[in-house]
Amino acid sequence: MNILKILGGRYNYIVKHVRLLPNVKVVCGVMQGAYPGTPQYQTIEQTHSRYKSLLSQLNKAGFSVTVATHNPKLMDYAKENFKQETIAFAMLHPTAFYLHRKKCFPASAYIVSGKADHYIDRRIEEVSNEGNISELQQRLKESNNALHMLVGYLGEFFVLLKNYSPKMAEHLMSSAIQLKLLHFIFKSTFTVSIKNIEQLMAQYQKDNITPWLSLTTLEESQPKTLKELKDALHQEFNEYKVVSQSTKRPFIIGLRTWTIENENVHEAFYDHVQLLMKLPNVDKIIADWEGPENQQLVVSIYKKLSDQFKPRFGITLRALDATDRYLNQTLELAH
Repeated sequence: MNILKILGGRYNYIVKHVRLLPNVKVVCGVMQGAYPGTPQYQTIEQTHSRYKSLLSQLNKAGFSVTVATHNPKLMDYAKENFKQETIAFAMLHPTAFYLHRKKCFPASAYIVSGKADHYIDRRIEEVSNEGNISELQQRLKESNNALHMLVGYLGEFFVLLKNYSPKMAEHLMSSAIQLKLLHFIFKSTFTVSIKNIEQLMAQYQKDNITPWLSLTTLEESQPKTLKELKDALHQEFNEYKVVSQSTKRPFIIGLRTWTIENENVHEAFYDHVQLLMKLPNVDKIIADWEGPENQQLVVSIYKKLSDQFKPRFGITLRALDATDRYLNQTLELAH
């Protein structure tokens, strides 16, 4: 009897401290930084060192971690240093094919769908502000799709031109933005129309890659009041509902959060997560946006969730600008 009590207590400890921890997606981040009080710029080497440190600390604390990167060396580091059951891999669509080549499993493809104009503008800003050829551009260059290859080589050309002749690069970029040329090319590359989602998800699922779907409903509606936010969340729920009922296999939801000054949005988002969790074929919900207000919102949602949903919820940390404050706040969830 005493042995059963001991074993039962040990089981409860394991369930509470391992299985109920949130998933954590670790990304490198862009140079501007999302958190206050952090350097505006770090070298790629510093960022990658920080990335490895985050993976090690999270893994040691018992978290399941999604390695979201386009960098082969970071993928290899994760494969070589952590058990397969604690590590998963993710890449942005349309470059997720590379995970097959690297034999990085479990694998997921991060798909952005919706009007996505603000999202594309941010992608263009990243290319225009960063002075290095990114791993994402390298992966695009290796694609079999002509448009994706073109985007990869255009990005490389622009970065090289910017380093050689900044004024000429700025002029070309301004012209391309004014003509909406970059917007059209980037949108065709990095987003998927909602009407094509089912077909794309089926294709990824056939290749044993889990679709990771993120809708841009909130970012496009830019809600300024609690009522507008609730309306946008209702619209987003209905869109995910259609996808969840049409797909045949599990997928991940990339939850975009939104805060409004002088408004308490916690209850609205908590209710939203509860509803999404109950949709068929929703495997996990990973909160996708970073920053101090969003971090507080996401942590509060996790703490309030029932034990049934806690292991299926997750948060995001940036290697570039995740300060110890936000890392420690995440690690505290293991205690």
